[in-house]
Amino acid sequence: MKLVKLIFVLNLVHTILGCANHAMSVDGINNPLVQIKASVIKSLPLGLRKSSINGREFESKFYVVKGKKAVAAKSRPLRNMARITILGDRRPYTIEVKVFVQKRVGYSDINGHVYKNLRYDKQQARHIAQGIKKRLTNRREDMNVIDDFRVF
Repeated sequence: MKLVKLIFVLNLVHTILGCANHAMSVDGINNPLVQIKASVIKSLPLGLRKSSINGREFESKFYVVKGKKAVAAKSRPLRNMARITILGDRRPYTIEVKVFVQKRVGYSDINGHVYKNLRYDKQQARHIAQGIKKRLTNRREDMNVIDDFRVF
């Protein structure tokens, strides 16, 4: 009976810890979606690598941090990749930032080096989220009301 309780408790702890959120989020963004997308793309380390079909998910180029700067990862054994997602179908939007630390695990003739996600870097995610928030705040000051107005 004690073994059953122990297994249940361990399973419960594993479930709770497995669902932990490793993303930083910026809530309550009332800027137009076009401004948000532009700020997100400018905030990606080393620029945009790919985006989703719906234009709400963005991935950075692979990078490593040297000092306070992002440098191209090329074929390093460890590399970072930022994924930024814009959530919500209307204002206010939420921006979610995740930074994956990936480890090289092998080599493939077709794709070159093969990587797997090792962990999340919450500090890097926080830094990128703060950059997005700062860009959106500065953008609000020079916003053109006439150009951003849409009738429909």
